[in-house]
Amino acid sequence: MNRIHWIVLLALLLTSCSETPADYYQGYLELDSVDVAAPQAGQVQALLARRGEAIQAGQRLLQLDDTRELAAQAEAAARVAAAEARWQDLQQGRRPPERQVIQAQLAQARTQASQSEAESRRRQELIAQGLLPREQADAAMARARADQQRVSELRAQLAVADLPGRSDQIDALAAEVESARAALAQADWQLSQRQLLSPVDGWVREHWFEVGEWLPAGQPALSLLPAGRFEVRFFVPVDVAGRLQPGERVQLSGMALPTPLAATINHIAAEPEFAPPLIFSRDRNERLLFQIRARIDTAAEQRLSPGLPVEVRLP
Repeated sequence: MNRIHWIVLLALLLTSCSETPADYYQGYLELDSVDVAAPQAGQVQALLARRGEAIQAGQRLLQLDDTRELAAQAEAAARVAAAEARWQDLQQGRRPPERQVIQAQLAQARTQASQSEAESRRRQELIAQGLLPREQADAAMARARADQQRVSELRAQLAVADLPGRSDQIDALAAEVESARAALAQADWQLSQRQLLSPVDGWVREHWFEVGEWLPAGQPALSLLPAGRFEVRFFVPVDVAGRLQPGERVQLSGMALPTPLAATINHIAAEPEFAPPLIFSRDRNERLLFQIRARIDTAAEQRLSPGLPVEVRLP
């Protein structure tokens, strides 16, 4: 074979080995799960969300036995009610029935004082006429003065009955009310720690405890998949990365997907990297690649699982 034939053959071989742009790139699905743990140990009383169920942020997932905490909360609430009642009573002065008793005593004392005064004057007249000894007049005057003093005392009691309690007593009871309220808030918090709430919207990936089992403090009880965070990670060569922009849409397909999905590019790596060993393609053999991430539409998330391989087609 002459030299020209070798040159032509080499050119054909090089042409057949040259790469053409791929119509898709290998990638895989990513989603960081959220583990929900119990801050306190206890027996599982109710499992309120199971594997695969959709959940919302703030939704109850699991309930621990809370018999002791409920009793403590009820006791704290009763102490608050008692302290507030004493504080309000001290601010209002005497109750109406107590004032009515003092008023009745005052009316009776006034009648008695009036009679004593009249008797004292009558005896003074008899003494002036020489019909009674001086000692009897003095005794009548003493009774009249005592009855008048009783009227003055009851008037003072009635005035005091209309006044609120002393300021130092009111302040002391106000402090007692605040202390009782703080104890109730602590009891409420302790009760809230007996249930696990979902921190995110999404769905339950896994749960590891059933009703009746003992859940240790700090032990994850459920694993959640947050909504709106499913991404696909894939790698493209340098020349392809240069024409991609955040916000562009890509299409996902694969054997694990029942139907193609759409995703939006939200991250393009600033620097290239060597091809990861877990990312392979029968059509690509570049060494330097750019990492791309795209957020998957929320409506399709519940059908997916992290780690699934997919094929990514660019616009």
